[in-house]
Amino acid sequence: MPVIASPQAHCYFDIPYAQAAADPRQRERRDQVGLRYYARRTLEATFDWDPATAVGTDHVAGVGAALWCETARDVDDLTFLLLPRLAGTAEKAWGPAGAVTWPEHRDALAQHTRLWEQDGLTFFSAA
Repeated sequence: MPVIASPQAHCYFDIPYAQAAADPRQRERRDQVGLRYYARRTLEATFDWDPATAVGTDHVAGVGAALWCETARDVDDLTFLLLPRLAGTAEKAWGPAGAVTWPEHRDALAQHTRLWEQDGLTFFSAA
């Protein structure tokens, strides 16, 4: 039976960030958003997975992601939790398995951040 892979450690976007914020103005938001009963995770750890390993290659119909909003006070908190993790999940869901390494993805995020800034979106910038 085909299933949607959504492992908590990689696809739950309300997990607090483990890295320090590169922008000192983000430190307070980083410490306030995200559910505290989840262990903090780095962006690399969130990116480092293969959807096929969740249930077996022949059974993954897609990838789903979740964001519980108990700690999100506004749209800026919401986008802060989503970005840049959403880009990594999209890469894992739609790209060939293992095609993009963490260093390649991290470098590609620089392109995304320019677009997010242009659109006025709040996102987490890791130190």
